[in-house]
Amino acid sequence: MSWEKIVNKSQTLCGVVALACVAGAPLGANADLIGSRITLEGLLGDAGTFDDFEAYDIGDDAANVLFDPAGEIVNLLTSTSIANGQGPGLVKDGAVYTTTPGVAMQWCGNAWFGMDSKTIGGNSGGGYTAIEYTELVTAMGVDVQVFSGYGGAHQARVYDLSNNLVGVHDFSVTGGRYFFGWEYAAGIGRVEIDFLAYSWGAFIDDHQFGVAVPAPAALSMFGLAGLLGTRRRRVA
Repeated sequence: MSWEKIVNKSQTLCGVVALACVAGAPLGANADLIGSRITLEGLLGDAGTFDDFEAYDIGDDAANVLFDPAGEIVNLLTSTSIANGQGPGLVKDGAVYTTTPGVAMQWCGNAWFGMDSKTIGGNSGGGYTAIEYTELVTAMGVDVQVFSGYGGAHQARVYDLSNNLVGVHDFSVTGGRYFFGWEYAAGIGRVEIDFLAYSWGAFIDDHQFGVAVPAPAALSMFGLAGLLGTRRRRVA
């Protein structure tokens, strides 16, 4: 076999290996826990949506159960919702916030029972606070807060676009903030955060979500694969 043919075969093999490595690279092909907000921000790059739930007008050390213009409880909160005479635009597009059926959403002001910002969650009687996505989302994260003196066990459940359970994460919040984040390349459809210790849903803040971008190393691999392919065609 000539040296040219050996080089040709070697470059072809390298191209296949490079592409295989990219296909198997950790870009969220599997459902994975995101350990920190910094990691989430790195995954989303400059894209994504951030909602700090500050749009609702409520004073410090106060909380409002939400009602629609007809006087019915608000169990489903979107960017078009009107609640207690406020809205639309209380939350950002791309996500719908719900609680256990029949349970109202509650908006808490800064310093309500010691929390350090405005939050939303299910009022008493609700087991969970849920986020449903109306656009493609492959990475998300949210801070969970608790009332001072009322911390305890939580459970986050992540579902895909077909409502199949793809992840469960148990955690405890005794004070301050707890960051929960998840990545799933096939698309996250719904996230439920259940407050197991008390009868109200988890209270959430600083929700960030969007489509994760490929890591620079993976992009480099794509470039390498293309370069090797070009080189192979020239040698052939």
